[in-house]
Amino acid sequence: MRDLQDHSTDVGQGNDSRKRKMDEFEWETSKENVIPLKRGRNVSDLNKALRAHDSFQTKMRLDDEVKVKEDAIKAYDGDDPLADWVEYVRWLEVKMPEDTRKKFTVLEQCTRALKDNPRYHNDMRYIRLWIQYADLVSNPKDIFKYLYQNKIGECVSLFYIGWAYVLETMANYPQAHKIYLKASQKYVM
Repeated sequence: MRDLQDHSTDVGQGNDSRKRKMDEFEWETSKENVIPLKRGRNVSDLNKALRAHDSFQTKMRLDDEVKVKEDAIKAYDGDDPLADWVEYVRWLEVKMPEDTRKKFTVLEQCTRALKDNPRYHNDMRYIRLWIQYADLVSNPKDIFKYLYQNKIGECVSLFYIGWAYVLETMANYPQAHKIYLKASQKYVM
C-alpha cells in the first residue's frame, strides 16, 4: 500500500512539472495576438496574462481594474494628467497584451485629450504615446504630418526618428532624408 501511495505522489509531481512547462510557453499559442513592444516583454508576466484571459473571473477583475483606471483619469485633478495615461498604457501592455483594440482606444483618447495642452507638445512621454498610436493606424504618415503641422514633438528627436522610420518603411528615402535634415535644423539631432 505504501508503495502505491509513493508512486501516485510521483505521478502527481510529474503532471505538475508537465503543466508548468506547458504554462511557461503559453505565449507560443498566442504570440500572433500579442502586440510586440520595442523594449520587449517579461515572459513570465506575459504568460500569466495570457493564462489569466482564460478565466471568466479574471476577465471580470480586469474589467473592474480598467474601470478604476479610467475613472481615475477622468477624475484627475493634479498637475500631470499624462502620468496616469502613461501608467494605464503600460498596465494594458502587461495585463492585456492581446487586446490591441483597447490599447488603440486608450492611445487615441490620450493623444486627443492632451493635444491642445502646449505643456505636453515636447514631452517625451507624450511623443512616445503618439508614436505607439501611429504604429497601430493604417497610415502612420498622416499622424506625423498632423503632429508636425500642430508643432507637437518639434523639439523631440524621437518624433523625427519615428517619422523618418515610417517613410523609410515606405521606401520614401528622399523624404526621410528631408525629415532628418529638419531635425538637425531644429538642433534636436
